[in-house]
Amino acid sequence: MAVQSDTPVSRPTVWLLGCGILAGPLFLVVWLAQALTRPGFDPTWHPLSLLSLGELGWIQIANFVVTGALYVACAAGMRRVLRKGPGRMWGPILVGALGAGLITGGVFVTDPGAGFPPGTPAGAPAQISWHGMAHSVGALLVDDALRLTP
Repeated sequence: MAVQSDTPVSRPTVWLLGCGILAGPLFLVVWLAQALTRPGFDPTWHPLSLLSLGELGWIQIANFVVTGALYVACAAGMRRVLRKGPGRMWGPILVGALGAGLITGGVFVTDPGAGFPPGTPAGAPAQISWHGMAHSVGALLVDDALRLTP
């Protein structure tokens, strides 16, 4: 990916690109803090989406939405500065899709399962709700965007 060197990058564009630098570490720190402190959550067994459930679920919901918004902002910044090559089109699209998937995963909460929150039966839920299905669509967007990004 190439940036046109004779054009100065505006301060707002630098801020948009900085959002992408902040997004990943922020997400990991918030997730790890929860994974290590939420009773009954086992990060080696439970999907991180299950942290959206229960009394403290709002923390993971906010983590999804804020991180997603940061990636969408980064995609806008990338669109402003990338001038040549295949990354000019696909880079911002994939980073934006990653952000949109995270936002979707936060807005539509997953269904309880795998024994979390505590008291939930082990295994998959017997029936998937409409919001659980929408959450899964967000997860697919995130997964596809990450797999297709070089």
